[in-house]
Amino acid sequence: MVLSPRPARQARLSRSVEKAFGELFTIEAFKPTDNVNGRYVADVSRPTLVEIQGVWHGPTKSSAPMARGAASDESASSWRVSRPEVHFDDAILLWQVQMGDRITRLLDGAVYTASAPYPNGFGRTVIPLTSRKR
Repeated sequence: MVLSPRPARQARLSRSVEKAFGELFTIEAFKPTDNVNGRYVADVSRPTLVEIQGVWHGPTKSSAPMARGAASDESASSWRVSRPEVHFDDAILLWQVQMGDRITRLLDGAVYTASAPYPNGFGRTVIPLTSRKR
């Protein structure tokens, strides 16, 4: 968690972002087993968070860049790779989301697995998601 020199301003900004773009998610805690090839199992030491509000960033659907570069860049910039991610306010997270946790987007019921969360420096945690599970 990053401590801000202006926590009131940071809280107002986060509330504004949630109001404009927020939607509901559930997070289920999972942990790896001793077997490196094994599946993740439910982690009972952390409770499930229900209906936590976050901001969804879907993968880009563009297959070409918006602006063209030089001819030498043409072959390198003709495709993109992206994945979905979700952003949560650090103040509402009761525990740190870990790799392997299951995140359900309540808008469409899609289930994803969290991979390597990181702070964005503005009091929010960015969680890249794996491919859709269900």
